[in-house]
Amino acid sequence: MKGLFEFTPNEDYFYYVRALPWFAWPAWPFAIWSLWAGGLSGLKKPGVVLPLTAFIVFFLFLSIIGEGRDIYGMPLLLPLALLAVVSFETLKRGASNLYYWFAIILFNFFALVGWFYWMAIDTGYPTRL
Repeated sequence: MKGLFEFTPNEDYFYYVRALPWFAWPAWPFAIWSLWAGGLSGLKKPGVVLPLTAFIVFFLFLSIIGEGRDIYGMPLLLPLALLAVVSFETLKRGASNLYYWFAIILFNFFALVGWFYWMAIDTGYPTRL
């Protein structure tokens, strides 16, 4: 059994650098936008400082332990989501509507695909599915 801080040469210390863009897709662009739009004065707001600090601490800790697993990356999503919430009030109306309709279309697409596969499992037609 491997210990928590038992460093070996085959550890992957950059796993979360590679996995985070896919793992936290909807949140990280808005989190970056909230940091960019706020500028240096935005870094003084408690709604930005606390999630940013938590994200940095979690990210460094997970990268140092070196065992890259998606389940360990779950605590990174909460601070990113909190940072992303800050940016929604600064979005222009067109960008906000674009995100809204993209979310609705994506949800409906996956609901339709899920319904189609459920019907294929339930009825046995088409058999290939």
